[in-house]
Amino acid sequence: MEILDNHIFEEELSEKEADWKLFIGDKFDYYLPVWQKMEQGQKIHFNLSAFIFWVGWAAFRKMYLIYFLLFAARQVTNYLPFLFNASPELTLFIETMFFFVYLAWGFYANWVYYNHAQKKIASIKAAGLSKVLEEKSIRDAGQTDIQFPIFMGIVLFVLTRFIETFLGII
Repeated sequence: MEILDNHIFEEELSEKEADWKLFIGDKFDYYLPVWQKMEQGQKIHFNLSAFIFWVGWAAFRKMYLIYFLLFAARQVTNYLPFLFNASPELTLFIETMFFFVYLAWGFYANWVYYNHAQKKIASIKAAGLSKVLEEKSIRDAGQTDIQFPIFMGIVLFVLTRFIETFLGII
């Protein structure tokens, strides 16, 4: 009975939603109502996973450019106080302000992910591929990637520690 219900549900999806399902993967049931609201203009929806895992969530969702931009922004705010010999109060202020960046990311991460998906799907559809190849390409462009955030997390951790040692922070 459950298989029949899923089959009926899939038949009710629009072409756009079917593409979203291929792109998103397992968490489609979470993202479908969120993205439908975004289609109606509601950009803000809090994503607890994005807030907690921050750059790791972006990498997990294959938004690699966003991952590196967010990581770079965090590193700049980490090292600026040290490089400019800032007071402890200024350093605390910067850390407090950066909390609001984390919070904003939690509220806007779904919107960033939605736009990322729309661009990827549109570029794949514009390529004029066969239906089977198009679906495979959408699936490959989306879904999730656990290896990249783990690998880059280790690499960037080691690199960060090396830089901190070199700068004499540690």
